[in-house]
Amino acid sequence: MTHRNTPTTIRPNRSIAIAALIAAVVPILGNSNHTFAQINKTWSPPAVPDTSNQFWDISSRWSPVGAPSSIDNAIFASTGSYEIHFDSVTGSPTINNLTNSSGSPTFRRVGTGGSNIALNVNGISTYSNAGTTIVIGESESRRLTLNHVGTTTITGRNLVVSSFGGTTFSTVNVGSGTSVGALITNSASANINATSINAGSTGGNRSTLDFTGSITSGNIRVASSSSETFANARFGSSNISSTTLLVGNNFNSDGILTIDDNATVNNSTTMILGFNTSTAGQGYVFSTGNLTTNSLTLFGNGSLDIGGGSFTVGAGGLNNRGNIRLAGGTFSFLANSTPSLGGDLGNFEFISGTARRTSLSNANNSRSGGTSIGWLFGNNAQIITPFRRVELANVLDLVEPLQLDGGFLKLSGITNPSLLDFRSGELRFNSSTSIGLTTALGSFVDLKPNSTISTEVGTLTVTSNATVIVRDGASLKPDDALFINGTVALDGIAARLAPRTGPVNIINGAVLRGQGIVGSDTLTSTQNAGIIELTSSDLRFTGILFNGTNAIIQGRGQLVAPVIVNDGRMNFSGGFTDIYATLDNSATGRIVVSGGGVLSLFGTVTHPTGADIRTGTGSRTVFLAPVSGAGSFSGTGLVQFESAYSPGSSPGLINFAGDLELIDPAQLNIELAGTARGSQYDALNVNATASLAGTLNLQLISGYIPAYGSLHRIISAASLSGRFDQVLGFSIDPNRRLAVRYQAGNVDVIAALPGDADINGSVNFTDLLALARNYNQSNRTWTEGDFDYDSIVGFTDLLALARNYGQSISSQELASLHHALGDAHAAAFSADWALALSVIPEPTTLTLLTLPTMLLMRKRSRPSSPHHFPARSTQARA
Repeated sequence: MTHRNTPTTIRPNRSIAIAALIAAVVPILGNSNHTFAQINKTWSPPAVPDTSNQFWDISSRWSPVGAPSSIDNAIFASTGSYEIHFDSVTGSPTINNLTNSSGSPTFRRVGTGGSNIALNVNGISTYSNAGTTIVIGESESRRLTLNHVGTTTITGRNLVVSSFGGTTFSTVNVGSGTSVGALITNSASANINATSINAGSTGGNRSTLDFTGSITSGNIRVASSSSETFANARFGSSNISSTTLLVGNNFNSDGILTIDDNATVNNSTTMILGFNTSTAGQGYVFSTGNLTTNSLTLFGNGSLDIGGGSFTVGAGGLNNRGNIRLAGGTFSFLANSTPSLGGDLGNFEFISGTARRTSLSNANNSRSGGTSIGWLFGNNAQIITPFRRVELANVLDLVEPLQLDGGFLKLSGITNPSLLDFRSGELRFNSSTSIGLTTALGSFVDLKPNSTISTEVGTLTVTSNATVIVRDGASLKPDDALFINGTVALDGIAARLAPRTGPVNIINGAVLRGQGIVGSDTLTSTQNAGIIELTSSDLRFTGILFNGTNAIIQGRGQLVAPVIVNDGRMNFSGGFTDIYATLDNSATGRIVVSGGGVLSLFGTVTHPTGADIRTGTGSRTVFLAPVSGAGSFSGTGLVQFESAYSPGSSPGLINFAGDLELIDPAQLNIELAGTARGSQYDALNVNATASLAGTLNLQLISGYIPAYGSLHRIISAASLSGRFDQVLGFSIDPNRRLAVRYQAGNVDVIAALPGDADINGSVNFTDLLALARNYNQSNRTWTEGDFDYDSIVGFTDLLALARNYGQSISSQELASLHHALGDAHAAAFSADWALALSVIPEPTTLTLLTLPTMLLMRKRSRPSSPHHFPARSTQARA
C-alpha cells in the first residue's frame, strides 16, 4: 500500500538530492573557516487535508525546502488541526529544537509494517499557543515515540500522549509565566519517561498533569516555583514511578495531587506537601488509589486527604506540621527518630479508615510529638470510635488515658493498662497473649457489650489468677486456641468464646460458667479438664465437648452441643436441666441428678458397660431420644424413656435401683439369643416399680429359634404397672409364637402354641374360656386371649385358637416348661361347650355355629416336633 500521491513529483529522487547536497557541501568542508549552519525549518500542511502529503520527509512541506536535520530546528506554526506522519521510509529522524507555536498537530505512525519509530529532539522543545492540543501517537500497531533530550516547556497547550504514543523527557516544564499548560496521557497504554516533570515550575497558572498511563520520572513537582499560583496533578488508573514528588513546596505555590481510582504511585525517595504557612500543598487519595513513598513531609499548609485506597510511608519516615485527614482509606507509616505527627506539631483528622504504624519500636499516646501516636485520635481527644482502626507493630505505652469506644486497636502489648478505657470495639494483639496478674491487661477484665479481645495469630490464655467477664455481645477471639487457666464468666446469650482455628481448653482447676456461646463456625472442640458450670440459662458449644476423666459439668440450665463425650462427671442438682446433644457416656462416665432435679436428654445417648446414670430420690431422668448400652441406672429416683431403649449392643442385664417408666411412644428393644438371663438375652432388674407402655420389640439374634416352653424373664421388678401397647417380632413360625406374660413383678417371654392362653403347653377348653371371657374387649394380653397383640380379643384370635385346638407340646417340652415356670397350672374346667358358648359375646351367629365344626375337624394328637403337626382324628371331643 502506498502512503503518498504522485511520489515522483512530491518527493524528489533521493539520489539526485543527495548528489546536489554533496556538491554544495564539499566546498564548505574544504574550507576550515566554515561550519554547518543551523536552519529554522517551518512545516506547512497542505491547504486541503491530504494524508498522503503529510510525511515528515516530504521536502516541499518544509520551508526552506528539505526535512530538518540533526542541527536544524523544526517549527510548527500553522493554525488548525493537521498531522505529521512517519513510517518505515521516513525512519526515525533527529532534530535540534522543536517549536510548536500554533495549531493542533498530531504526530502519528502510519502503516503496520517495519520497526518502531521515534522523533528525536536533541535540544529544547517548546509547546505553546493557548487552546490547542498536540497529540502523540495514534491507534496503529506500531508505537511512535518523541524523545526529548533537552528541556521541554509546555505552555498554553495540551500535550497528549495517546494509546500508541510515548515520550521521553530530560526535563519537562508544564506552564510558564502566566500561561497554563497540560501534560496528559489519555490511555493506560501510553508511556512517559522523564528525568523531571514540573507542573507550574516557572510561575504558571493552574498547570496540569493528568495521567492515566504509565509514568516514570526522577522528580515530579506540582507547583514548585516561588511564583506559581496553582497547579494540579491527577493520577487516574495510572502506574506512576518517581524519585521525588513535591506538591506546593515553595513560597506562595499551591498545588494539588490527586490519586484517583485504581492508580498506583510509587515514590522512592521524598514526598513533600506544602512549604510554609502561606503555601497549600494538597494531596488526595481516592477509592482504590495506592500511593507509596519512602518519606512524607507536610510543611506549613501541607495537607493530605485519604478518602479511600491506601497511602504508605516507608523507612524515610513521617514528619507532619500540616494536616492529615483519613476518611476511609489506609494510612501506613514507619516511625523515625525525628518528631513525627505529634499533636503539638501537626493535626490528624481521623474520620474513618485504618491508621497503621509499622515501626517495631514502642509507641505512646503522648501529645508532645516524638514517637507519639496521640495524633491518631484527633482534636486532642484520645478516643478510637467506630470505623476507626489503629494498628501498631509493637507495644503501646499509654501515657494518657485512651478510650476504645467502638473502634479497632491492634498492637503487641500495652503498658499502664489502667489508662485504657475499653468500652466497646476490638482490641487485637499481634501474636499470642495472656490475661493475668502480671500481664498487660491485669488479672480482672470486664469485657463490655460489643467488645472483643483477639489475636492476629497465636493463642489467648486466661492465667490461673485471672477472671474475665464476657458480657452480652462481647467475645474472646484468638486466632488459635483459647486456654482457660483461671475463670471465664459468660454473661449473655451473645457472649462468646470464638477461636478461629484452635480448640477451647479448660485446664484442670479452671472454671467456665454462665450463659453464652463457646465456639465459632470453625471450632472443632472444647476440651474440659476443669469445671463447666450451668447457671439456670443457656450454654452452647458449636464443636464437640469433651468432658475429661477428672472434669465436671455441673449446675442447672440448658446445655447445647453437637456431641458430648463424657469421661468424667456431670452433676445436675435441683430445677430443670435440658441437654441438646448426642451424648457418649463412656465407661468412666458418671451422670448424677439430685436435689429433686429433672434432667431431660434430647439427643441420642450411648451408655456402655461401666457407665452409670444416678437419679437421686425425688429426682427424674428423662430420655427423649434413643438410648443404648449396658450401663447401670443407680439411685432411687425415676428413669423415664420416651423413645427407643436398647439395653446393650449385645444381650445384657441392666439394673435400675429406682423406678422405671416407659412412656408411649417408647420402644423396649429386647434381643434373644438363648435362655441364659443377661448373657443370652436382655433383661432388666427394677428395684422399685416398672411402669410399662409403648412397644416391646423382640429380636431373635445369632440364629436362635426358641423351643416350645423356652422362657425369658425380660423384666423383674418389685411391682409392675401397665403393659406394652403392642408387641413386635412375636412370630417365630406359623405354629410358634412368643407369648408375653405379666405375672407378679415379672414380664416373661415364652415360646408357645398360638391359642395357648395359659401357656401350659396345650390348647384346650381352658384357653377357649379365657378367650371367651375377654372377647371383643380391648387392652388385653396374651393370657387374656390377644394372640396377635393388636390389643383386642377378636375373631383372628379365636381362629388361631380353633386351628390349634387340642394341640399339645411334647412331654419333654412340657416338663421343661413346668420347670421354667416354676408354678402350678389351673385344673381343667368341667364346663361343657354350652357354657363356653354362653359366655362368648356373639360376633355373628354364623361364626358361632361353625366353631364346633371347625374344632371337630382338628385332630387331637399333639405335634410330633416343634415344626410338624400330625393328622388327628376327626372324632369330636366328648
